[in-house]
Amino acid sequence: LALLPLPVILLLCGWSVHNDVALDSTAIWMHVSSGTKGTHDRAGRLAPVMLIGLPLVVIGSSVTVTVNGDWRLLPAIIGMNLAILLVAAASSSIFSALMPYPATRPGDSPFAQPAVQGSGAGLAQTLSMLFALVFSVPPVLVSAYAIIQPTLIDNAVALGFGAVWGLIILGLGILVGGRVFDRGAPELIALTQTFD
Repeated sequence: LALLPLPVILLLCGWSVHNDVALDSTAIWMHVSSGTKGTHDRAGRLAPVMLIGLPLVVIGSSVTVTVNGDWRLLPAIIGMNLAILLVAAASSSIFSALMPYPATRPGDSPFAQPAVQGSGAGLAQTLSMLFALVFSVPPVLVSAYAIIQPTLIDNAVALGFGAVWGLIILGLGILVGGRVFDRGAPELIALTQTFD
């Protein structure tokens, strides 16, 4: 049970910006009008998540291992948690440009959700979370094996695989999200203006 809370927190941390375009509806036009590349927009929007998530991976993994009582598992746990954060961020990078839905307007109550017909909020949330969960499975399985059989080599493999897998999926997520952003930038501006 000590191993579960941190991966869930990191999954939600990376996934939390899956609708950031709608939350930034009053300023999205600046990115489009200035000619900002979609990949730069996507990477820039993930910077706050990484500033919070990466230290949380290291500190939280250390706390998890301390509570679990076996420091041999630290590399595998760091690899798994890092991969989960990066994969969830990749999912957000794609879906925030692909399927934005109405968000709370500036100054409104955080519990007030704008009613827009056919907004697809549930579908966007479900698909982005499913993407994050499915692509998190390989590093979780490799790390689970290393946790069950705690050898130095298995833990090193789990750490390396988690980091490489997460970086590859994050890079692909930024590239795909950037292309979606570039291709649909005028539509994104029009769509987000209807949310205001």
